[in-house]
Amino acid sequence: MRDNSDPETDSDTPDETGSTLLERVPLVLRTAAFVLVPVGFLGFLTTETTAFATDSVFTLVFGLGIVCAISSIYLGILLHDPTRAD
Repeated sequence: MRDNSDPETDSDTPDETGSTLLERVPLVLRTAAFVLVPVGFLGFLTTETTAFATDSVFTLVFGLGIVCAISSIYLGILLHDPTRAD
């Protein structure tokens, strides 16, 4: 059976670095977590808000950073291909 998919537009084909678009998602999430967690934590320390105040922007930023970190770990494990030699 012939495959008619276009490799130029297919997101599952490796690019020049050898990674697919889906494999870059954990990297983006990890980078976002490294930015959001410190910003939220330092913002929380510099303002006088109560612990876990949901009306504080910094608490929401910190929580979003934690969600990004957990998602990055989960996707990194899920997308790991043990048969690929790096």
